[in-house]
Amino acid sequence: MERLRILAIWQYLNPDKWFDDRVEGDPKPTDPLLPFHKDSQRSFNSSNDTQHWERLGYIYPELFGTTSIELKAELYELYGRTLTKLKDPEERVPGIGGDNFQDYIINIQYDRYVLITWR
Repeated sequence: MERLRILAIWQYLNPDKWFDDRVEGDPKPTDPLLPFHKDSQRSFNSSNDTQHWERLGYIYPELFGTTSIELKAELYELYGRTLTKLKDPEERVPGIGGDNFQDYIINIQYDRYVLITWR
């Protein structure tokens, strides 16, 4: 559930960002989210159907009755000191600078039984 909370906070602070079309073959916001049905006709939800989490009845304490400016200040108070320490690398990464960070997602697939030896 923590990941959903973090995603909701990110969405709240970045309402104009959702999907980009930079990589061909990436999922589209209209692709069906199997196996999640949205109606009795068995139509599937898409990412676009779930973008506005508040319409689905979800709320998080950090987002209730606050502005984005207040939320940014609260997040900076909680995590800002760590962020500034992390932002000073020995070498700059080309294409990343200032306060602009790319979001990265890593999916790992593995065989959970590969290291088990049966006697």
